[in-house]
Amino acid sequence: MGLSRLLDFGARVVAGLIAGIINPSLIPITASLISSVKRLVSGRNVEEVYNDVLRLVREDKIPIDSLIEIVRAILSRRDVREIILRELNVEIDPLVVDQFCFYYSSVDREFYNEFLKFRDAILSELRVVRRLVSYYYVPRCVDEIRDFWRLPKYIDDVLLRSERIMSAVEEAMDYVLGGYNAVIVGDPGVGKTVALYVGLMDLFFKKGINVGVLLHGSRVGRIHEEEGFVLFLDDAPRHPDVLRCIYYNNVHNVFSCARSVDWRNIDRRFRETFRTVVLESLSRDEIVDLVGRYSEHFGIVVDDDALDIIVNRCGGIPIYIRYLFEDAHKRGLSRISRDFAESVPEGMYEYVASIIGDLLYEGNRRREGAYGVALALRILGDFDGYRVSERVFDRIYDLCGEEVKRTFGDTINYDLYLRAKEHLSRDPETSSIGYPHDIWGDIIVEKNTKHRVAKLISLIENKYPMKKRERIIREAFRTVIREVEEEYRVSGSKVAKERFSIAYYVNMNRKIVGEILDTEEIRKDAENYDIAISRIYLMATEATTIERELPKVTIWIGGKEYIVRAKEIEIGRDPMGTNIQIRYEDQIIDTSIMDITVSRRHIKIIVEEKNIYIVDLGSKNGTWIDSKRIKPNKKVPAREVSIGGRGLKIKIRVEL
Repeated sequence: MGLSRLLDFGARVVAGLIAGIINPSLIPITASLISSVKRLVSGRNVEEVYNDVLRLVREDKIPIDSLIEIVRAILSRRDVREIILRELNVEIDPLVVDQFCFYYSSVDREFYNEFLKFRDAILSELRVVRRLVSYYYVPRCVDEIRDFWRLPKYIDDVLLRSERIMSAVEEAMDYVLGGYNAVIVGDPGVGKTVALYVGLMDLFFKKGINVGVLLHGSRVGRIHEEEGFVLFLDDAPRHPDVLRCIYYNNVHNVFSCARSVDWRNIDRRFRETFRTVVLESLSRDEIVDLVGRYSEHFGIVVDDDALDIIVNRCGGIPIYIRYLFEDAHKRGLSRISRDFAESVPEGMYEYVASIIGDLLYEGNRRREGAYGVALALRILGDFDGYRVSERVFDRIYDLCGEEVKRTFGDTINYDLYLRAKEHLSRDPETSSIGYPHDIWGDIIVEKNTKHRVAKLISLIENKYPMKKRERIIREAFRTVIREVEEEYRVSGSKVAKERFSIAYYVNMNRKIVGEILDTEEIRKDAENYDIAISRIYLMATEATTIERELPKVTIWIGGKEYIVRAKEIEIGRDPMGTNIQIRYEDQIIDTSIMDITVSRRHIKIIVEEKNIYIVDLGSKNGTWIDSKRIKPNKKVPAREVSIGGRGLKIKIRVEL
């Protein structure tokens, strides 16, 4: 949202105050402004007053600063904002305006006219600076956040802010606002992502803090700290490259979550960059409260004797309650009886496995088309984040159906496939589909269940190992890309969202799919669309674009080959160990080579076009070229050196 729209909203608020539609006591700072403006306007109704206010702004009779202060006052208080929006019948949200009001918190208004003179030059510079902040994404609305984290649209209706939950969230927020990183840890399904969501909403709406979402990748800088952002990362252990960068770049103000067992198993050094907050399972009273909220939202009555069974079987895990009510809603139930509650398996894993099993089996008999649906669901687990473009997933099922006809003699059953899709999580902003929760991945990919569905998936994996599944994935992408590119040439914007969604998931899964798209061409097109998926795609591919502009450097250390893209590369011993590390940009490669005689910061490799230079960084045991020790801190042309007391050999080759 640009400044003009912000001022437009402020003008409508002033008009509403003057016309008496809005109570002036809601915004005390407006009293003197309203008094002076009343004498200048001639309009009688709200629309006429609004036009008068805009005219007065253009004539500099109403300070721009005053309108911005009014808007900031409204956006910073949720209760006032809701009243204003309802009375004026307009839509605005702080996230929708790119957190505009907080960006302007330190702008001196007397320089505003000077700013306008240089705006175009500033914007041009910002396009360059954007590369520096490509590691995080600023959401524009709450729906984008919910979809990004696979939370249900109705989450606010059932959100439980018990003392126990809020204590954990507030402790984590205190750490983050104190300049630390924080991670909320707990068992699967205990509500860690919901706690992350609560933290984001409270930081933004209650404390006025800028918020962003860390993109999955390895480039993490510190620009967000200067900009006053807190960054959020869901399921930290699944993104070791991000954690590595946070550690080596000394990054702060990151709010994350993780499963307890996964968090314990990651590198101790990475854990120590976070303050840990434990989110315990819910108490009986909290579960009863949560059941009541779901009951009210879905309009499903819960019998008293059924409530006791639900509380005992859920094990304090709120995701169990979510699936219970969504399941009951899909079945068209208006009441959860004792019989229904007893029919639901005990424990989250067995319950979710039974939901998947009911899709694939009818009683003791496997449904027609079950093999194809099971294979498609298993392939979905091969994608980063268990999510992909929905159109690609549809094509994957087509290919799976053909495959299982040949392998198992099974039929293609689109009705069964559509039933399966109803259980999956859709993100309309990115035109994607995925597992509704990581527990689905635990069951389908990891097979953490005793349910017979695990045996079926194991059979599928035996017939279709990773290489065969990758072939299906690549064929699906290629086919859909050809179709969508042709449609885009004909109809343009009608398929733009699908096109960028497919391109985004190609980039996210390059290790499987390969380089099958012209990234730069799609990036240029994406810059013309102000939609969520185009912005996410631009941010996510920024690092890829930078990599392509950098030279390809092959390094052999002790005979082992490593390939990086960078102009400056540092080699040294791990500060916390004895292995040799390769460090470049924001990334670290831990080699398996051990040499305690190598200094922590031993040499730097500098690439200038096709020339390679070595700089000894003041190492204790020296750097050698042809048995001659080079002087420290001096650029020396070389493609092969020996470092340390044991003469560890390093060779370098560069390709532009």
